[in-house]
Amino acid sequence: MNSTILKVSITLLLPACLLASNSQAQQTDSHLPIINAIERDGVVIDQSQHLPAKQTLTTPSEVLLEEVKTSNRLQAAQIAYRQSNMERVKHHPESAYRYLQEAVALHPSNLDYLQLASQLAYTLERYDEAEAYQLRAVENARITLTIEDHRMATLLENLAAIYLRQMHLDKSALLLQQALSIRENVLGKMDPMVAVSLNKIASLKIIRGQIPGVEELLTRSLNIMQTASGHEHPNTAWAMHKLADFLRTQQRLEQAETLYQQAVAIWESAPDDRRIDQATSRRALGEVLMAQNRPTEAEKEFKQVVTLLNELLGEEHPFTEAARNQLAKAAEKPPISDAKTTAGRGWKTIVVPPQKEQS
Repeated sequence: MNSTILKVSITLLLPACLLASNSQAQQTDSHLPIINAIERDGVVIDQSQHLPAKQTLTTPSEVLLEEVKTSNRLQAAQIAYRQSNMERVKHHPESAYRYLQEAVALHPSNLDYLQLASQLAYTLERYDEAEAYQLRAVENARITLTIEDHRMATLLENLAAIYLRQMHLDKSALLLQQALSIRENVLGKMDPMVAVSLNKIASLKIIRGQIPGVEELLTRSLNIMQTASGHEHPNTAWAMHKLADFLRTQQRLEQAETLYQQAVAIWESAPDDRRIDQATSRRALGEVLMAQNRPTEAEKEFKQVVTLLNELLGEEHPFTEAARNQLAKAAEKPPISDAKTTAGRGWKTIVVPPQKEQS
């Protein structure tokens, strides 16, 4: 399979994984959103294999945790959970994961704890552990939630993302279809989250080489965003960018160029925290222009990308360096009318997917 298609499609399904080093990471946090805590006492499942070795207590929080554990398991679980969040803020995923394992062992039916444990295991590339936690979250949710609760769709899609990393593509496809069905039934077929589900299904089809039908899914996603959110909304720009990415892999460069231009125009009037998305669409537009032997136009786009990324990520960030390299190539390349061209490569899409507003 074409490696470019694989890279583009994986980014369609897992965009949040690419944002760990920039400000947009704070919006998406990771590919695994955490649903609200659902408190339900249950049988304590043995997790001794997950518990960390006894360590010397070094902070007041750790001392308090050990004191409270003897008298109140649920309160101890909450303390471990809070300590994990503190470690995450400090970008210490290993220690954050250790505290989450404690929280899960103390309160094994809490969906927040299971979800975050799965997320952290995923971040640490411990996919088997991520799968185990996510399966438990789904099992608990099936007891606590109804099958028509749209939060179940989120849980299933998270598990599908893990299966994708493990290359269990049939399992991933089945879960994504189930999630789509739940969202259509609960939220309606024109809800923005249905559009997100359609994008994920399209991405997996690309990975599996099932190209027929992909454009239809992505076009439907764009239509939903335009109808539900408006033609000038960032959600619409996101959907435009995803459809353009696919058309570009099919060498339909003029159509892709038009969609990228429309997306850039929307990002320009979007809030400042979406400037990383503007940089991504401009970069893709510049690459399409280069592929059509229009380096002068491409150079203008790459200059804008470099300026944006210098401000957002810093001059030393790999994305910024890649943009500078593309700018240099555009500046030194004269137009060649009869050259055979291909779409630019080397960058991963980092457009942030739309997030459903909390009620």
